[in-house]
Amino acid sequence: MDDEFVKEYEQMKKYATDLTDDHLSHTQIHYLYMRSYYPEVKVSKKVTEIMDYYTRQAQKYWVKKDLYSKGLLSLILYRNGSTATANKIIKSLEENSILSDELGMYWKENNSSWYWYQAPIETQSLLIEAFSEIKDDIRTVDNLKIWLLKNKQTNQWKTTKATTDAVYALLLRGSEWLSVTQAVEVLIGGDKIEPAKLENVQVEAGTGYYKTSWNKNEISPKMAEVQLSKKGDGIAWGAMYWQYFEDLDKITPADTPLKLKKKVFLKKNTDTGRNCQK
Repeated sequence: MDDEFVKEYEQMKKYATDLTDDHLSHTQIHYLYMRSYYPEVKVSKKVTEIMDYYTRQAQKYWVKKDLYSKGLLSLILYRNGSTATANKIIKSLEENSILSDELGMYWKENNSSWYWYQAPIETQSLLIEAFSEIKDDIRTVDNLKIWLLKNKQTNQWKTTKATTDAVYALLLRGSEWLSVTQAVEVLIGGDKIEPAKLENVQVEAGTGYYKTSWNKNEISPKMAEVQLSKKGDGIAWGAMYWQYFEDLDKITPADTPLKLKKKVFLKKNTDTGRNCQK
């Protein structure tokens, strides 16, 4: 990889009109990120010169880079001794982030798009690594983790790379959420819910997740009062649903912001083709 790094640099020099312009590509950023993990492996004089060149490029042009690249560059610069610039990047990322009690800490521009480096899960995981190593603030790291978990709650980590990155980030630093053994105490209508005593209910290992339900003849008005008591560290989520069934012809319109309109079509295959009748 050192040889390829040199080869690409020499190729760039052939066509570059001004070496002071931004020539820091994603390939070089990834090489420098990889190299930052192996400071004990010696590099040649030529590689050192090129690395110094791209380090200066990073210090000058990091503002223009995408979210993922900023995370990579902050780690590269921090590990190479350019802590001042690394901290500037982290401060900039923090100032442009959104902080929410429900969603944690995240970035509005961290959305899926065409390019491989526009991958929300991998980007958030990388930024967790950057903040945990450079800022080393447990509260910030925990807020970044919350967004990852909330994303998994409503979506899916779409690839094996996204999943491994997320798991790595969640276990990297921050509070020891998996070591929490005390479950949230739940009281429904004053009665404590004890999963171990419920039939056909299993508590999921690691997360403490479980689910239970009641039939209509078991539900009473006092069950509308729900009390939650959380003693352990970390975060917890829960939900309660009221579900009922009714004949379709008995359902009347409701004045809500959500309006639904249903149309039924009958498809018939004829000699002249497919016809649709309302």
